[in-house]
Amino acid sequence: MASYRQVVAVERALAVLRSVSLRKLATIAMIHEDTGIDKATIVRLLETLITEGYVHRTEDGPSYEVTRKVTQLTNGYDRHRELGRVGGLVMEKYRKTITWPMTFAAFDGDAMVIVEAIRKPRGLIVNRVPGYRFPMLTTSSGLAYLSAVTDAERDTILDHLASQPSPSIWDKRAQDRDEVLRVLETVRQQGYAISDRAYYKEQHDGVLWGASVPIRGREETYGAFGIMLLTHVLQRGEGLDEYLPVMQEIAAEVAETMDN
Repeated sequence: MASYRQVVAVERALAVLRSVSLRKLATIAMIHEDTGIDKATIVRLLETLITEGYVHRTEDGPSYEVTRKVTQLTNGYDRHRELGRVGGLVMEKYRKTITWPMTFAAFDGDAMVIVEAIRKPRGLIVNRVPGYRFPMLTTSSGLAYLSAVTDAERDTILDHLASQPSPSIWDKRAQDRDEVLRVLETVRQQGYAISDRAYYKEQHDGVLWGASVPIRGREETYGAFGIMLLTHVLQRGEGLDEYLPVMQEIAAEVAETMDN
């Protein structure tokens, strides 16, 4: 519960600004349709936003658009930090349902990076903490993320990985585009990714494996949600019938929160 009563004028001003931003070019009638605010009030709020420099009235008609100044409102926003915050809150709700370590990872230039994690004591000690980076093409998080982005985004990432002057043995896989696309199509069809066997054999002596699902919003893919399991408890690929629906539920809840 809020400590203070909400300021209605601020709520309305933000609603008007949001409407103009989403519409790209909005009329008073459109803003009224989006917000339900009285048209006379909308006009006053628009005039205030124009004076403050956040909205511009077009010259060819009574319509409005946001200005470059609105980008100042996002300067303090860190998407990775926000995904970690939202993901952490959601994971707490499910930590009794999923008893394995859970991670949220986001794309970071040429790798995936953990933005939030919950580690469990089930005999599984692994250094998977926020800030830890790992390859795109061998981890379940990287493969899940790549399977969900647009083809253009995917190709840009793969081009970058393939063109690095000294790529790691794992990033070199990007040079075999046909094989990568085949793997990603399989991931896309099944809705989840499993970590590469050879990579986990080198990194963890084969005692672990991971599974991830993409966090896909309305207009963008935010990252991937994954769990890590012990092979002596569940062999690679086992148990997903039980965990996958919950994993997808978690990813969907995070995506919805990030979208809003």
